Order: sequence, then C-alpha cells, then structure tokens
Amino acid sequence: MKYKKFIIAWRVISGVVCVVLAITLLSLSSIKPAILDYEAESEYYSYNDTYSLDLTVCFSSPAKGEIRIVFYDKSGNVVDSEIEHVYGTEQSTFYLYNIDGDADTYDVIDVGLYYDVSVWVCLSFFTIIIFLFSFILKYKEYNYNDKKIAVYAGWFKQVLLIDDVVCDTHHGSTFGFTCLSADVDGQLLEVKVSSFNKIFVRVGNTPLNA
Repeated sequence: MKYKKFIIAWRVISGVVCVVLAITLLSLSSIKPAILDYEAESEYYSYNDTYSLDLTVCFSSPAKGEIRIVFYDKSGNVVDSEIEHVYGTEQSTFYLYNIDGDADTYDVIDVGLYYDVSVWVCLSFFTIIIFLFSFILKYKEYNYNDKKIAVYAGWFKQVLLIDDVVCDTHHGSTFGFTCLSADVDGQLLEVKVSSFNKIFVRVGNTPLNA
C-alpha cells in the first residue's frame, strides 16, 4: 500500500508544482522591467575627436532585450546612438567606443526589454518531465486463492509482494526487462515487467488480471 500512496503523492505534488510554476511564469511574463538608473565614466581622445564610455545601467528586475544609448550635442541634436543587448540581469555594464566628439549628453532608452523568465522556464520544463514520468510508475493488485498479490514497478526498482510481504525485488531501469518470482500455494508465481513498466502476472500457466 505504501507504494500506491507514494505514486499518488508523487503525481499530486509534481502536478501542483507544475500549476504553481505555470501561474508564476504568467505573472512574471507580465512584468515590464524599467530602467532605474545609469551612470558612466567617459574618456576623450583628442587625436580622433571621439569618446569611450563605460556605462552601467540598473533595472527594476532581471531584464532581457535591447536598450538604445542616444548621444546629443549641446543643441540637443542626436549625434550618435548605439544598440546594446541585455542578458537577464538587474545591472549591466556596457563599453562603448568611437562616440562622436560633439556628444555632450546621453540618454538610455528602452527599445524592447522584458522580464527574464529563462530560469523559471527551465524549472517548469524539468517539473513537467517529472510529472509525466510519474505515470510510468505502476502499482497493481491481484487476488489469487484469497491472497493479495501486489506488484510495484518504479523507475529503478520493481517489487513483488504477497499479503504485503516483500517476496522478491529487483533494482533496474524502467526501460529494461525485469522478472520477479515467488511461490504461492505450491505454484510458481511469475511477474514480468517490460519497458515503461508494463506488468504481466501469471501463476503456473494461468495469467492474472488486476
């Protein structure tokens, strides 16, 4: 019975976690990261009238996407601009070179930022796989001459029980082929577990149905 409870618990828990992660993903996907602050250190090169800029940008949440750094002259005209990619962080530093020497001020503009949910996607994928694989776990009960025969087929373990007493066990992959056996009322009880835990039981030459 403990094996049956284990299977039910595993399916329920992994199913609930899948639902929670799905809701979390939907919630996080609706979050729009904002540019909170930015600061820079610049250096002027007189030989070619250009600047280099080490720009650090802080975001309100882990952000992915693109930002545009726009440079203006003293009259407010755009003299240069750069597109930079953000890779799922709350703070990123960008190194810009060959900026027009007429640049006097700059601004950082969001041109396509979104919340980075890659970690949550990986967790969700992993949990869904676990949930689906839980349906490979099998537990079946049979009656033979008032005896309860139970077979548990797990991912890495197969167990044969008679009246809740373990009579045979085997450790092996669910993708393999397993044979279990025991004596019941002087008859040979044979259990065969094939790939993906398909269970076949017979006593002597008589197959049993769950």
